[in-house]
Amino acid sequence: MKFSEQEIQRFDLGSKCEVFYHPKWMSFKKALKTFDILNTTIPFKQHRVSVVGTTVDQPRLTCWFGDESYTYSGLTINPAPWTQELLEIRDQLRHDLETPFNSVLANFYKDGSSHVGWHADNEDQIGSTIASVSLGGLREFGMKNPSLNKHYSIELQTGSLLVMAGETQKHCKHCIVKTAKPVEPRINLTFRVLQ
Repeated sequence: MKFSEQEIQRFDLGSKCEVFYHPKWMSFKKALKTFDILNTTIPFKQHRVSVVGTTVDQPRLTCWFGDESYTYSGLTINPAPWTQELLEIRDQLRHDLETPFNSVLANFYKDGSSHVGWHADNEDQIGSTIASVSLGGLREFGMKNPSLNKHYSIELQTGSLLVMAGETQKHCKHCIVKTAKPVEPRINLTFRVLQ
């Protein structure tokens, strides 16, 4: 990892879980520019997913980039072609985290009603490290390890990086909290290693 301990905030969710937050991974100016570009170039779509045996519309828009299709919550999505901006972010993350990211799920949250409920990204086809880059509006992110009764909530600011590694997806869940407060649109890029 290419960050100093002074640059990041760590979260204790258990000895085998590694979670840290870098609030200024990308400069504010670059984050605004990247948001504007991705907001007009990513072909976001609303998909239907299976949740507890019921098929529902996802409460956010998504787009998958990578070399292969990705399956989660009963949904298989085919990859869109990489954009130059996404390749640049991927390559910087590969360098900073020394992890061979090869795919990204892009999420678009148009307002406070767009959210994602408590879940773990524990599909067999993805590796244990997920790097989440936030662009645009501020949103509340929740994390919890129910077995240890540990819970954290932070506001993810534009240009920030949240990393979940180790056994985080095995023991913990996370969410983007729904809110009635006015919030600006947000793009979240969750980089993964598809195996």
